Amino acid sequence: MDPQVQEFANEIARAAEERIKAHFDRSEERVKSHFDESEQRVKLHFDQSEQRVKSHFDQSEQRIKSHLEQFEQRAELRMKMHFENLEYVVKLAAEGYGATLERIERDVAGLKSTTQGGFADVKAVLENHNGRITKLEEAQR
Repeated sequence: MDPQVQEFANEIARAAEERIKAHFDRSEERVKSHFDESEQRVKLHFDQSEQRVKSHFDQSEQRIKSHLEQFEQRAELRMKMHFENLEYVVKLAAEGYGATLERIERDVAGLKSTTQGGFADVKAVLENHNGRITKLEEAQR
């Protein structure tokens, strides 16, 4: 081949190689740029999703705390009502036992006076009987 043609072919090859390299470099830059932009969008989307999930979690936590506080308040009110009712029942039972003890005390006092009166009569009869037996025994001696 002619050296001029060879040189011209080499020059065309170098120019083509430079254009291909430049085109490849630009394509590589564009791909890298698109990749970086996509990565930024994904990161932004991930951050936004993370914030939404965190916000939703925080709201759920607040609702749960609120429900628990309301439950505690209702439970405390119910417990107070039950204790007041229990206090009333215990007081009523104590008053009933007190009244029963007073009635038993009155019955025992009445029984004591009746028994003492009855035993006083028996004692008088026995003393009278004892006195008569003693007189009879003295008369027989």
